[in-house]
Amino acid sequence: DADADADAAAAEHGGGVPAPGHGAPRALDLVVFTVIVDDLVAPDGGTKMAVLGGGGPQTAFGLRCHPAGLSVGLAAGVGPDMP
Repeated sequence: DADADADAAAAEHGGGVPAPGHGAPRALDLVVFTVIVDDLVAPDGGTKMAVLGGGGPQTAFGLRCHPAGLSVGLAAGVGPDMP
């Protein structure tokens, strides 16, 4: 059936986001918030600029590892400096 096909396509391509042309995404189990763009400086002076950070992405990454296969969304207001 079409719903089963959409669910299978969504699971194959990252949870609630279906593959192109495969119906509507399934409902999200959880939505997390807060995105920060971090500039990292290591003790040796090395840098990594404009790295995705904040509690939202880390929470989403962890929840996607849950054995129940939770569908997780990330919502955040971002400015023009978002890479």
